[in-house]
Amino acid sequence: MKKQDTSEQWESFMQNFILFLKGKDLKFTNQRKALALWVFNHHEHFTAEDLVIAFQSERWVSKATIYRTLSLLVEAGILVEENFNEGYKTYEFKFNRKHHDHLICQECGKVIEFENKEIEKLQEKVALEYGYILQSHTLKLFGLCSVCQRKGRPRRP
Repeated sequence: MKKQDTSEQWESFMQNFILFLKGKDLKFTNQRKALALWVFNHHEHFTAEDLVIAFQSERWVSKATIYRTLSLLVEAGILVEENFNEGYKTYEFKFNRKHHDHLICQECGKVIEFENKEIEKLQEKVALEYGYILQSHTLKLFGLCSVCQRKGRPRRP
């Protein structure tokens, strides 16, 4: 991605977040800006704890601010909150990103993102058969990755 493209995406991302905050009568603080910048630059799946660790040396960003800001970013449609059956929430950057689905290893927790046009068409077909118009969906496929299969690891309950 070109630097200009990234700059334009950053501006669009920030404008959306600022407008969302204004709509809720909330301030765009330096803490929220720092957290939004971290999220913008980390498109892998992450946890709240990852953010806490990243900002642990920054005493001006509290743990409570991190959790509140994550909730705001989810509500604004910038992040997606996922549960991959790991006992904690995982977050994923969603802003201006193509839809995709997930394969999740139940042993090691590895997550693979994939796109499949045939699956998308089939989901729409099923929805129409039941009289639904799809507005959104998530698809999570759970199993064992090839590495865990080779290691003979048993499946977690």
